[in-house]
Amino acid sequence: MNKFKLINKLKLKKYREEFGMFLVEGRRLCEEARQSGAEIVFEVTADEIGEREFKKLSEVETPQGVLMVVKRSEPKPLRAEGLIPVLDGIQEPGNVGGIIRTAAAIGCRQLIALDSTGDPFNPKSVRASMGGIFKVNVISMSRAELLSNELPLTAAALEGSPYDQFQFDKTSAIVFGSEARGVDQQILRAARKVSIPMSAMESLNVNVAAGILMYEWRRQMSAVD
Repeated sequence: MNKFKLINKLKLKKYREEFGMFLVEGRRLCEEARQSGAEIVFEVTADEIGEREFKKLSEVETPQGVLMVVKRSEPKPLRAEGLIPVLDGIQEPGNVGGIIRTAAAIGCRQLIALDSTGDPFNPKSVRASMGGIFKVNVISMSRAELLSNELPLTAAALEGSPYDQFQFDKTSAIVFGSEARGVDQQILRAARKVSIPMSAMESLNVNVAAGILMYEWRRQMSAVD
């Protein structure tokens, strides 16, 4: 297939899934891909094809002149250990990628994206992850599969215990829902619930909330160690 046609196809989820590939754009992200050992299918630069043609392929307003097609590695099997962020119904690519970025910063080795969640390999999510997509094992599964795994679930929920009064498990699958709908009711019934106290607002951006709770888990585990 023509390289340009493939790049344009990979802007759509169905083709990312069909080909098992995704787009990486920008100097820093492309360098992260190289350093991670990701399988690079090919690279396109503005120097190679000209700035005008490159802008037609680019997904950003001010392209940096380098873009890669990368093979998605097979996800490793889920391991019930440490902190496992779970994304439930989060659609906004910036939030999906931002949570992956925070998870990587904390040292999470794996993250679950439920099938109700936006594609973590969407070009915007990849950019928002700032290279985290190469550092975290992203595992896709259904809500039913999550519930059958017998992981110790904790759900971020308004009716939960304040996080500063909540004791996280050493192995914690923390579920973050969309800002509009929250965590799925079936998951809520199966999980312990934790909240972030607020004064003047009803909710936080899910990316911010996830960062607070993931770093609180890390603080508690560091105190134990």
